[in-house]
Amino acid sequence: MRAQISTRVNTGSKPAGVLRLLATLLLLMAVLSPLAAQAQGNYVYVNNQAAANSVSGYSVSATGALTQLSGSPFSTSGVGANVVCYGLNRIVLSPVNNLLFVANTGDRTISSFQINPATGVLTLVAGSPFPTLLSLDS
Repeated sequence: MRAQISTRVNTGSKPAGVLRLLATLLLLMAVLSPLAAQAQGNYVYVNNQAAANSVSGYSVSATGALTQLSGSPFSTSGVGANVVCYGLNRIVLSPVNNLLFVANTGDRTISSFQINPATGVLTLVAGSPFPTLLSLDS
């Protein structure tokens, strides 16, 4: 008498597998949906640090080609300066509300812009630029 070996694998019930798949898809959508809503995925911004400081904005094509945005460069209403000090010419994106923050080295202020997700165009936030109360090392 020969013994038979079963090769059948128990994968669980079909409803449990479907629920796992749905849970995975929901988690994936929850993680990726905020990324799709951010303006920063298709635009690049540069802090120019000119005496009348400004930000140049570009749209980025699928091939990586840059096209200057309408209205660019955008005035920060702050004073830029070419100071050789690490980090003083920073520009930071906040994905929460499509905000762009720009350091104005010459007057040590920070300008805040709202990014239009459809066009990439920057609008200066009311009251901007904001004082930092920082001083440069001498």
